[in-house]
Amino acid sequence: MSLVAVPFYQKRHRHFDQSYRNIQTRYLLDEYASKKRASTQASSQKSLSQRSSSQRASSQTSLGGTTCRVCAKRVSTQEEEEQENRSRYQSLVAAYGEAKRQRFLSELAHMEENVHLARSQARDKLDKYAIQQMMEDKLAWERHTFEERISRAPEILVRLRSHTVWERMSVTLCFTVQGFPTPVVQWAPRPCSQRACSMPGAVLEAREDSGVKTRIPPFRSHSLASGGNWRCDNAHNFVSSSQRLGNCAGCTGLMAPSLRVGVHLDCAFAGQAPGQAPGQQILIKQIFTDRLAHFHIRWHSNPSSSACGEHPGRSSSVPVCTRRRAFRGQPLSARVHQAETHSIPGAASQCPCAPGGEHSEGSPSMPLCTRIAWESGAKLKLLDYLRTAMGWIAHLGTTPCVGTAPSWSGPAAMVQGLPEAALCLLLWQHPRSYTERVQGFPPQALVDFDDTATYSAVATNAHGQVSTNAAVVVRRFRGDEEPFRSVGLPIGLPLSSVIPYTHFDVQFLEKFGVTFRREGETVTLKCTMLVTPDLKRVQPRAEWYRDDVLVKESKWTKMFFGEGQASLSFSHLHKDDEGLYTLRIVSRGGVSDHSAFLFVRDADPLVTGAPGAPMDLQCHDANRDYVIVTWKPPNTTTESPVMGYFVDRCEVGTNNWVQCNDAPVKICKYPVTGLFEGRSYIFRVRAVNSAGISRPSRVSDAVAALDPLDLRRLQAVHLEGEKEIVIYQDDLEGDVQVPGPPTNVHASEISRNYVVLSWEPPTPRGKDPLMYFIEKSVVGSGSWQRVNAQTAVRSPRYAVFDLMEGKSYVFRVLSANQHGLSEPSEMTSPIEAQDVTVVPSAPGRVLASRNTKTSVVVQWDRPKHEEDLLGYYVDCCVAGTNHWEPCNHKPIGYNRFVVHGLTTGEQYIFRVKAVNAVGMSENSQESDVIKVQAALTVPSHPYGITLLNCDGHSMTLGWKVPKFSGGSPILGYYLDKREVHHENWHEVNSSPSKQTILTVDGLTEGSLYEFKIAAVNLAGIGEPSDPSEHFKCEAWTMPEPGPAYDLTFCEVRDTSLVMLWKAPVYSGSSPVSGYFVDFREEDAGEWITVNQTTTANRYLKVCDLQQGKTYVFRVRAVNANGVGKPSDMSEPVLVEARPGTKEISAGVDEQGNIYLAFDCQEMTDASQFTWCKSYEEIADDERFKIETVGDHSKLYLKNPDKEDLGTYSVSVSDTDGVSSSFVLDPEELERLMALSNEIKNPTIPLKSELAYEIFDKGQVRFWLQAEHLSPDASYRFIINDREVSDSEIHRIKCDKATGIIEMVMDRFTIDNEGTYTVQIHDGKAKSQSSLVLIGDAFRTVLEEAEFQRKEFLRKQGPHFAEYLHWDVTEECEVRLVCKVANTKKETVFKWLKDDVLYETETSPDLERGTCQLLIPKLSKKDHGEYKATLKDDRGQDASILEIAGKVYDDMILAMSRVCGK
Repeated sequence: MSLVAVPFYQKRHRHFDQSYRNIQTRYLLDEYASKKRASTQASSQKSLSQRSSSQRASSQTSLGGTTCRVCAKRVSTQEEEEQENRSRYQSLVAAYGEAKRQRFLSELAHMEENVHLARSQARDKLDKYAIQQMMEDKLAWERHTFEERISRAPEILVRLRSHTVWERMSVTLCFTVQGFPTPVVQWAPRPCSQRACSMPGAVLEAREDSGVKTRIPPFRSHSLASGGNWRCDNAHNFVSSSQRLGNCAGCTGLMAPSLRVGVHLDCAFAGQAPGQAPGQQILIKQIFTDRLAHFHIRWHSNPSSSACGEHPGRSSSVPVCTRRRAFRGQPLSARVHQAETHSIPGAASQCPCAPGGEHSEGSPSMPLCTRIAWESGAKLKLLDYLRTAMGWIAHLGTTPCVGTAPSWSGPAAMVQGLPEAALCLLLWQHPRSYTERVQGFPPQALVDFDDTATYSAVATNAHGQVSTNAAVVVRRFRGDEEPFRSVGLPIGLPLSSVIPYTHFDVQFLEKFGVTFRREGETVTLKCTMLVTPDLKRVQPRAEWYRDDVLVKESKWTKMFFGEGQASLSFSHLHKDDEGLYTLRIVSRGGVSDHSAFLFVRDADPLVTGAPGAPMDLQCHDANRDYVIVTWKPPNTTTESPVMGYFVDRCEVGTNNWVQCNDAPVKICKYPVTGLFEGRSYIFRVRAVNSAGISRPSRVSDAVAALDPLDLRRLQAVHLEGEKEIVIYQDDLEGDVQVPGPPTNVHASEISRNYVVLSWEPPTPRGKDPLMYFIEKSVVGSGSWQRVNAQTAVRSPRYAVFDLMEGKSYVFRVLSANQHGLSEPSEMTSPIEAQDVTVVPSAPGRVLASRNTKTSVVVQWDRPKHEEDLLGYYVDCCVAGTNHWEPCNHKPIGYNRFVVHGLTTGEQYIFRVKAVNAVGMSENSQESDVIKVQAALTVPSHPYGITLLNCDGHSMTLGWKVPKFSGGSPILGYYLDKREVHHENWHEVNSSPSKQTILTVDGLTEGSLYEFKIAAVNLAGIGEPSDPSEHFKCEAWTMPEPGPAYDLTFCEVRDTSLVMLWKAPVYSGSSPVSGYFVDFREEDAGEWITVNQTTTANRYLKVCDLQQGKTYVFRVRAVNANGVGKPSDMSEPVLVEARPGTKEISAGVDEQGNIYLAFDCQEMTDASQFTWCKSYEEIADDERFKIETVGDHSKLYLKNPDKEDLGTYSVSVSDTDGVSSSFVLDPEELERLMALSNEIKNPTIPLKSELAYEIFDKGQVRFWLQAEHLSPDASYRFIINDREVSDSEIHRIKCDKATGIIEMVMDRFTIDNEGTYTVQIHDGKAKSQSSLVLIGDAFRTVLEEAEFQRKEFLRKQGPHFAEYLHWDVTEECEVRLVCKVANTKKETVFKWLKDDVLYETETSPDLERGTCQLLIPKLSKKDHGEYKATLKDDRGQDASILEIAGKVYDDMILAMSRVCGK
């Protein structure tokens, strides 16, 4: 068996032995073997025949004596002939066999050669097939895994943008969407609509190459119908070089997508080529790989236009005349593939350059595109792609199909006769724009006034859908107005917004307030408004700002404006979203705005004690090699300080996060290196402290690893006339081989951990790609060390790490290309790695001032050293505690902050700390204690001015107090008057009136007057009220009463309220006897009377109202002459309980006083509690007492009795109607008085009442146990109403720790019958317990005591522990047994029968304690009284057992049972 290892293809295919030969070869080998065996047998037979013939000859010779000579000669001659013939035959047979063998061997050798060749070819094919199959399986698995990994719902990266244009101008709507599988895009309005159908040239094109990033440019224009457009859609993706180019029809399946997506290009060329048919456009699609650049060129022909200007509905191919050229510094080989043909009925091409020559009309197929693939040995540079694309487009303009003679003047030359064109380059994350214009082509009309609409696009795939929309407003100019001419704008510059020219009046109806949320939650800030006039097609503009920075829509925020509301929604809050939000409604008439703060607290940490997440991630100075990431630190008021940060990166399109730094970075800035050119990245940061790692921050915006400085090398070159082209500055430098050294090498950023070097590229630079090498040297060492020996730097900036602290370094840079290495640059000045920025100093003095009832304004002095401040953090603490809480969770950039969400009436202390990238300062000094309450302002205006009486020369007026006093008590009111139609107001009272009613004298009868009133407090005089109605000065003489006034409301709940009013000043001809109260809904017309009969009270509780409805009320006074004039209608009242409504509580204090209590957190300095009984203010100091401390008020009942029953109410002034009531009924009063009595007359709780206990000596113990006794507690024992004290007869003691009081009597006799009582006093508390021992109860105690005493005495000498008893032994003998105790040697034991000594054979053993007497044969003669006695000098004892009657019968029965066993 061979030990040689068999190749894998032979193991896989079992034909590796002799059986591998074919059937024909085996047949030839078998035939050869059979012929060889036949020839061997023939030769053996011939030899046998020869031997037999020789034997015969010899025998004949022996007999030949009788043969004649002639005969013998003849015989010999024949034999010779036979022998000769035989030899000749044998030689012929041998020659024939040899020839046949040689022929067979040659055929066999040729066949073996063919077999070997076939076997070798088969093995090669099998190897190729196996490898190909293995690679296909691997690629299929990787493709499936990759597709699963990148599968995602559509996401819009760049949304549609609204446009406002004049008529006959062009509009292009573009948006970028990513997702996998490739999203399907639908547009609305669709181009097939009625309006679109009227534009025969309208095209809506959605080009999607890789499904990762797609630029979708819709067209809705007239230019395609009139002149046509050139449009270049250019998507840049990186894919594997082993992937094959696909079918170019429709650009579907060009290349499989890859994760290495980094750049998105969009090029647009507008205009019409000379000789191009109307409605045609060229789409040029270019896809880049590491080694392959693919240009896809295709004509589009509009069905309504003619191809090549001849026949409608036909297409023309654009042949590309290829030529060998090389990208800068990279050898390339051009390879022209055959054009792929696609069946287009009725298509024709007259292009002489097209493969296959001319095509006749009606040819079933035609060349539709030509693919040109460029192969390079290294990655092609992005800007080379752009330059190449420009050159090819210039070349396309010279093809015979276009009708212009070809010319080629350089990589990016534009030839004469090329139509007007504009080239725009969009680099993701680095917007730049360069415009190339070729004059001579007239502008084309595109849109008209009817094209104004909202256009939307919906992108859908298997995982979801997204949509975007934009408005196109087409303005119509009249007269001499001229439309704005088209100008080339850089893509990075936003177009100015057009403010609607109409004047709008905006009134906010509902506003969003200060909002508190937590990270990860959702919230919507919304305002409802009334916009006048309400125009459907023209609306004001709504703008949202956060800290005066315009907010834009993103995947985190969504905006809505319309239908009378504007909203800003957050799908996933983060601390980045915290700030002051302002909604501005902008129109030509001005700006209406509203602002409120949004607070976002940290989410719960993943590890207890871990810090909050960092915030506000920003990426700076991005280039091919690195990007600088900055962030803001979290507030760690309640956690341990942050020790450092971890920075993570993730490539766009994946979910693989990679940690960038091994050790935590100390400052809030870090240069991330190790990026791949052309790829896009996102970043996040995590904070670390002693407890653990925080949650990650919000991810940054995507950043592409590209160097924007490359765009600076583009410049415009003017050609003949007004033509110009955009080329590289490198093209003007000529051929440069080895580059020069870089210049201006300097440190652009210095830190303790790294130094960022920057320099200028060498001049001249050359066309070849440049790379840089950095060298460092310790000052004074004289030796240079290469920093980036392993990795070449491609951008003119680099971050150098691993520098020793405290040492100075110098640096120099060398440039290199494929031709060689330059000389080193000039070295830098000495640089030491150290932190240039230090921790800021603490802020200065902190001042807190009142703002509202839930907020405080905190101001502070800026720190002395405020280097690169990121902002400030404010902390607060309730006075008297040391528990600090953060007030803001994102640094604020100004030294004033309004702290919201505080508790009204609570006292707080504040402190501030400054923050920069290095860390946080020390805490500032604490502010003074401040109480949270509204700031002191002037009062609001009074309202509800009512005429109460008039006698023809004077008027009595009444009004309502202001709703808000301004934080200080109102000192009075000033009233002004004027006659109607007079301009000047006249003061009525020079000193303020303290009442809300005033009589104005000196009026002219019959004149009309109006009045206004202003309130005054410590802050000053408030705004005056609105002028009153016109009151006519004429005397009232009607018999009915005048109007009630000062209608107020309290205790507003969900279905009820209490209404109060004051009696009319004018009562008519008779006193007022009662009142009617009417109400109605605010917008209703009919009044409803609440009470069917009049009420004599000046208050009424109105029930059965509907929650959430708004009502108005009025009061009519009644006297004997009828119903008087109704009062003025009250202000509208919303029937709904205020959130957090509190009610009056009743209780008893520690002294047993009954009180009613009420708390109000909304109090101000001017607020006052007003207690009422039956809604009349309490003024009786003999029965009531009011105590108010802070926001707590109590009404005490001094001597509660039945007169105090009724309804009590309380109201708090200078609040939003805070009030409550309490009904004190008999049951409640009885409960309160019982509690009061228990408190005023307390009892000591007892665990056990008085009881007795008899000791074994006959002593009697009386005892009880209290729950608790203080050291000052006292007690008494009383027997039969006579107090006894501690003595030998009555031993009394008390254990105050356990609360046990006891009395022990040594001798309990018949004289002790009676009642036993214990009285306890402990402070104000008392307790008493009694025990009655009379009659049978006493005799029982006495007998038990005597018995226990006698037993005690008996047991002092020898005695029986067990008295005499009997049993039966196994021998059927009766045994009398007793047990003795307390015996000694002198103790005498005797048995007696009928008091006669009973002699026994053995004396009892008293030491054992058991004595027994055996009666062998029990009979009647044994009847009698048996006695056992004990006696010595201490005493005696006896035990008796009588054997007779039942005892004797029981013994007999027991003996029979024992004997019967």
